[in-house]
Amino acid sequence: MAYVSKERLYLDADGKVVKEGDEKAATLLVAEGGELDDVTAKRYKLSGGEKAEAYDAVADHEARHAGETDAEAAAARDAMLTSEKAAIAPPATKAVSRAPENKAG
Repeated sequence: MAYVSKERLYLDADGKVVKEGDEKAATLLVAEGGELDDVTAKRYKLSGGEKAEAYDAVADHEARHAGETDAEAAAARDAMLTSEKAAIAPPATKAVSRAPENKAG
């Protein structure tokens, strides 16, 4: 179910959700009555049409890996960053020396 905003919400320069009129507001996230998909709403911890704190991936990661050794935490962090980079990486391209010949004729 999509999130429907009860007010205009903005992102500040740090990517945190702020209300209209806040001097830190930089980019409009959603207009009053506007909808956000579930993924975006979850990212900013928005529910029920109310403002909530922005999703902090680092804090979430640290909470899930509390008590690990530095090496274990570093390995988990590196795995997370690698998977995120792979998700946004451009598709691989193949270099060719010339265009293929037309074999139809």
